[in-house]
Amino acid sequence: MPMLYSVIVPVYNVEAYLRECVSSVRAQTYPDWELVLVDDGSTDSSPAICDELAEELGEQACVVHQDSAGLLAARRAGLRAAKGDAFVSLDSDDALRSDALEMIDAAFRSGEDVDVVAYGYSRDRGFSTMVAAPFDSAGHFTRADLVRRSCLPPTLFSMWAKAVRRRVMDLDADYSDYFGLSFAEDLLQSLPIADAVRRGYYIDEPLYYYRVNTASLTRKFDLRQLDARELVHKIHLGYARRWAEELGDTSLVAGVQMTGLKSYAEIAQGVCEVLPKAEAMNCLCEFSQDPTFLEYYALPCCLDGIRRDRRLILRMLSSGHFDVIWAMAKAKAALHKISRR
Repeated sequence: MPMLYSVIVPVYNVEAYLRECVSSVRAQTYPDWELVLVDDGSTDSSPAICDELAEELGEQACVVHQDSAGLLAARRAGLRAAKGDAFVSLDSDDALRSDALEMIDAAFRSGEDVDVVAYGYSRDRGFSTMVAAPFDSAGHFTRADLVRRSCLPPTLFSMWAKAVRRRVMDLDADYSDYFGLSFAEDLLQSLPIADAVRRGYYIDEPLYYYRVNTASLTRKFDLRQLDARELVHKIHLGYARRWAEELGDTSLVAGVQMTGLKSYAEIAQGVCEVLPKAEAMNCLCEFSQDPTFLEYYALPCCLDGIRRDRRLILRMLSSGHFDVIWAMAKAKAALHKISRR
């Protein structure tokens, strides 16, 4: 029996990219798919484009229109509307390689207990290069492998980096308390999946095109990210502690603590990019005195696993050299602006 794949696309103000995204689904060499477009209260022409594309596709597509509630709410609405045997997440400014579903289907059919198929991604629209992979080689992986990739780098958090069978997706779970999260919604949904799978398969090829879009939702910083990160971090740490006891691997907890510490560097840079200097300095001062920051910074295993630029920010945060963090953030923003010309 052929499997039906539901390609779920959350949509918010992406009129410039939406047709290209959907075209990549229509070009699939595997024929048994449905497209679920979830318009999350867009204020541009995206809602009309969704309706137009769905009309063209007929029964192979459906559109959900809802008031703006954030990416997590949009993904969950798409899952509720989907009819497929497995789900593929596709962000609306990205694209799938034309043989993605065909290769994903072959991976699922490599074993009855394969519940998740992970794959590589590229920042190149021609898929000629691949970004760092979560596994060393193609083939099957165990639940324990996925649990480790949920706690230790290279991590496999992104919903768009994997296809998931319906049977292991927590479709009945209530995520409404987390709607509006501006950070880590992928991780929040990935943890129950990792906990439920029996086995997975990794395709060591770039099947997904990830567009580096500085205007995208995930690249817009606001102070609510601090609360979001803290909330999701506590949930993540709870899973890690249970898995560490189950697998006898304490490195899982250390890996999540390292991720938590790294977040302070990312947030510190973010506040310097968007806030006036006086406000940014106040925020950095608060971060430097946060009990969780102080606890994790004191753990050598956390600091050593973080890349150099973020490690420097953390050291400046700890020592109170907030002006250095400000200067680094402004220099990085200027270089990025020049590179886009």
